[in-house]
Amino acid sequence: MTAEMRVRIRAGNTDAFGELFDAVHRHAVWSGDDPVQAEDVVSLTFLEAWRIRESLHPDGDSLRPWLLGIATNVLRNRRQAARRHREALRRLPVRDTVPDFADEVVTRMHDADQVAAVMAGLQALRRADPNDPRRAGRVPMSEPTAPQVPTMPTLRRQALRHHLMNEIERPARRPRRMLVLAPAAGVLAVAVAAGAIAQPWTPDSAPLIVTVEQGERSGATLLLNRMAAAAADTPDPSSGEGEYVYIRSRAAFAEIGDGPARLQPVQEREIWIPRNERDGLLRQPFLSVPIVGVIPERETITDVTPNAALVDLPSNPDALLEKLYRERDERGRGNSRDGAAFTAIGDILRESLVPPQTIATLYQAAAKIPGVEVVCGVTDAAGRRGVAVAYTERSQRKEWIFDEHTYEYLGERSYLVADTADGPAGTVLGTTAVLQRAVVSNLGQRPER
Repeated sequence: MTAEMRVRIRAGNTDAFGELFDAVHRHAVWSGDDPVQAEDVVSLTFLEAWRIRESLHPDGDSLRPWLLGIATNVLRNRRQAARRHREALRRLPVRDTVPDFADEVVTRMHDADQVAAVMAGLQALRRADPNDPRRAGRVPMSEPTAPQVPTMPTLRRQALRHHLMNEIERPARRPRRMLVLAPAAGVLAVAVAAGAIAQPWTPDSAPLIVTVEQGERSGATLLLNRMAAAAADTPDPSSGEGEYVYIRSRAAFAEIGDGPARLQPVQEREIWIPRNERDGLLRQPFLSVPIVGVIPERETITDVTPNAALVDLPSNPDALLEKLYRERDERGRGNSRDGAAFTAIGDILRESLVPPQTIATLYQAAAKIPGVEVVCGVTDAAGRRGVAVAYTERSQRKEWIFDEHTYEYLGERSYLVADTADGPAGTVLGTTAVLQRAVVSNLGQRPER
């Protein structure tokens, strides 16, 4: 069945791609923090898979890790691009606020009414009898020659202002845009977007279920502050000479489709993150083909946040947390502000190399997030036991796992805490383990293990 599916994919059979749609879409929804953007991720994933379909090896196991690998990298690069865009906008100079001119415009409209009334009075005098004693000056004028103009009523003034502001804020009509796609890609994109070609797939692995332990919120602040104090006393691992931060880890993520989620085998992953503005590199076995447009050839990462940007984070935990909240508000959708802050801190802990003081600030900021709790007796992707700092949202718990004695960061784990369409409570959705961090001189260089 797997060999037949690979042959159909290589031949450009759109129905074959449709059978994989649900797995990619639900993976994008669970992995991202914005369900609305999941549709864009799915489109990019399938269009790229369509482009490189002929390079797919005809023999092999399930195709879902191949597609989910593409989707995972699309999600990561979109987050990095959005972060860099926000940082660029914050560097722009703040423009002066334009004062409200509505009152001035309304006043001028009122003055125009008064001028019109005066002109009407003058015209009436010109049409009067030439023998009028008032025009000859023989009789002193006891009355004004122009009629009195009453003051504008308050209600009318408010109505004019409301109408003026509505006209100013009315959006301009935009011309209708046309979307032109290549015939083959267009057929695939329409079929995928409609969801009409999705079909159930036969399960080939059992879901991994863990016990949902009761978290303890009262001890989370104490543990995180204790970890911050311990981190501040450790030597700086980022002080070595070199242009790249090397991180080796293990990871496994669940296939999400019809039926319960199923955790895939653990795979090793290597990433080289530039310390300054330049390209990075990613190597992971389940993604053995180049992805041009998402990750360029040779798996080079062209849009990665440099490690130096994480080193320069605010040193005050309140300021750091406010920065993370502000970035979430700028996105406008997705997880809650607290959930987005917890995810952002976890991303930094997992794949970066920052000074001990920055690590301490991250822990102190996490201690201020409402709902953070401690879970004991957890295991990372390498089988190492530790204690976890966790946050639960949308029936899913995310955990950062630490060594119980040294408080060294070990990895992450996420799983369901309630029964959902993706499986019963305890279904594992992802697990990782960081095995090595180092500073190297060249892209692709591996340190001694």
